[in-house]
Amino acid sequence: MNTASRRHRPLTLARSLALLLALVVAIGGAALCGCGSSSDPASETSSGASEATDTSGTSDGELSSADEIGERIVGLYQDAMNDVVGLMEGLPDAASLRPEVEQLKEDYVQQMVAVGKQREQLSDADRTAVDMVVTEGLGAMSAESVFEDYIEGQAHYMSQDVDLANLLADFNILTQWADFELLRSQDPEEAERLGL
Repeated sequence: MNTASRRHRPLTLARSLALLLALVVAIGGAALCGCGSSSDPASETSSGASEATDTSGTSDGELSSADEIGERIVGLYQDAMNDVVGLMEGLPDAASLRPEVEQLKEDYVQQMVAVGKQREQLSDADRTAVDMVVTEGLGAMSAESVFEDYIEGQAHYMSQDVDLANLLADFNILTQWADFELLRSQDPEEAERLGL
């Protein structure tokens, strides 16, 4: 086994654990910080991730409160989950699906990072308030069927293309891209790639 394949093994394990976490949340309704969601109709767009929506009503995209930042993270997470499940609908060929999933993930990563920069400017107390909103969002989403479809799709591709399955598993942990401390501890190479 070469060094490169040894480096991928912990990531595969981490992503598998992330998928297991999604299953636990879907079944048990547990609320954990860093990966929540709830419905936010104001943030939904017809074109998915490619179009960022300003939920605060300000012209520069700055969100004015911890609650708004938390709600934006939650809305992005839900949109991302719906969009990735939409891409997996009908279980298209793994080779044709991968570039679409890669682009979708990068679109949402960039949006999460933009919101994370606003979160980063908050006081510790306000960051905790953001995290509470995100946690509540996860609890609200735990019973939605999107998790079932997501888990089924990710499991389907696990047997065909482990790298694609791992990429799909990243959607479950998408909110970590808005929490820079968490991202730095969980994936320092990704934090470095993004200049965080």
